[in-house]
Amino acid sequence: MTQGKQHDSYQAFSEAAQLIDEYLPDRSRCFEAVSSATALLTAAYLDKHNHPKDDQLAALLWLLPQEAARPLTPAYLEPVIGELKSLWPKVLQALDDRSSPAVDFACAGISDKAAAIACAFLFINNELGHRQVFESRNRLQTELSTTRFLENLERVARVLAVKAEGLDGQRLMDSIAESKKDASVDEPDAIWRIRVRPDADVELPAELLLHLQRFIMSFWLWIGRFPDERPESATTLFVRIQYKKDPGSIDRMMTSLAVHFSRILEIEKVWANPQFKDIAWTRSSILSWGRGLVLSGRLQRLLSNRAADPLAEFLQDPEPTAAGQKKQLMELRGH
Repeated sequence: MTQGKQHDSYQAFSEAAQLIDEYLPDRSRCFEAVSSATALLTAAYLDKHNHPKDDQLAALLWLLPQEAARPLTPAYLEPVIGELKSLWPKVLQALDDRSSPAVDFACAGISDKAAAIACAFLFINNELGHRQVFESRNRLQTELSTTRFLENLERVARVLAVKAEGLDGQRLMDSIAESKKDASVDEPDAIWRIRVRPDADVELPAELLLHLQRFIMSFWLWIGRFPDERPESATTLFVRIQYKKDPGSIDRMMTSLAVHFSRILEIEKVWANPQFKDIAWTRSSILSWGRGLVLSGRLQRLLSNRAADPLAEFLQDPEPTAAGQKKQLMELRGH
């Protein structure tokens, strides 16, 4: 810790910001590996909302290795930094909670200052569109659905908001409310169900369906899956119908998939009913402003496509065999 001279929060913050660029990755799409951009945006958020410079400093120092942070840390900030280091793993565990009902989140013993800084980090991550809790090689197999993630985030935020000083907790709750509104996770009237045919002669049907999920999500469409404990979760997925915006392009897209992969997939429109109430919906995360423009553009091109087969540029003539259709499906690429 700093000793022997009066602590200069502004100088310490400047040095900490340089170290953040050195030690943290430039970009990250998950909460576990905080990027330098996320850290600095959080510090800027705290500055904007009139937090003292020491709060901004603490928001950076807890992310640094101890040997790098120690020379810049005044003694009175050490407890806050320790609290953040112990709190964040609990936040990650709660955000990744897949149990039903969810396990209660608690932050007993956390100071108002640490809770406010944690709220700031969650606010920035949510505003950036981050939905992934842990890094993984195969994101679509491990990432929580948008539905479950926002439920978990709201649960964590509600606890932290009670502890946080000022309005940081309320700002986080408002941000989550906007995300839920944007996600439109309410159940639709009708959906398309895609299942691997039980009589299809294909190995690893779950992997096959995962590949199709990637392709459909490249158009920024909403994908639904059953909870993992449901036996049909590995061989069934759903696609939302956006009636208010879609003149029929998604219906034609699903019909095209049904024709081209008739030997391995069973695709049908079904009306929402109680057996589909536990579907969890998700779509590709927006990891940056540019990424958001790309995904939005893909969806708009699909919805404005009046062709009888909106997938004509991606699919060859239907293969007559299951093996041929499997090969074509595995070679599909989005825009």
